[in-house]
Amino acid sequence: MASVGGFCVEAMNVLDGPITLIIAGIVAYIAWQQHIINREKLRLELFDRRFAVYNALKELLQTITRSASVSVEDLNQFKIAASDAEFLFDDEIALYLKRVFDNAVDFNCVKKELDNPNLAVGGERTSKSAEVGVMLKHFGAEIDVAKHLFGQYLRFRLPRKWNKKSHLKDPHSLRKVKR
Repeated sequence: MASVGGFCVEAMNVLDGPITLIIAGIVAYIAWQQHIINREKLRLELFDRRFAVYNALKELLQTITRSASVSVEDLNQFKIAASDAEFLFDDEIALYLKRVFDNAVDFNCVKKELDNPNLAVGGERTSKSAEVGVMLKHFGAEIDVAKHLFGQYLRFRLPRKWNKKSHLKDPHSLRKVKR
């Protein structure tokens, strides 16, 4: 019996090193996975905040082009939604949002002047009306500009290991339609 007990103790001493390495490897793997999960969670949170700014811009532009007017409340909502843009985007986007806001304020002023019943029919009213038309075209074009500028910040990149044709390896994933 003593020899069996001595053998067990010796076997445990021999296995101590490999078991410790295996446990350390498992712990390192779990830590690495947690790092990846936290990084992706941060990307998702950043995406959500950036998308909220883009959505506020899109709503402002759609309000202007749809109703040919913008209220002070609409302007304030946009200003609040876009206030963190300088922390979420580079300077180009922050300056773009400021320019759109300033143009929307100018549009609001010109539209109020045009809607003034005391503005006589004729040269000045015609001039203001033409100015509103040009501004509306400009705001309509801004929707495409915004898509382009924000696209680089709102595009998700595929994981490195994802293969675009991996779904084709399974013959049942895509079935060909016979004609």
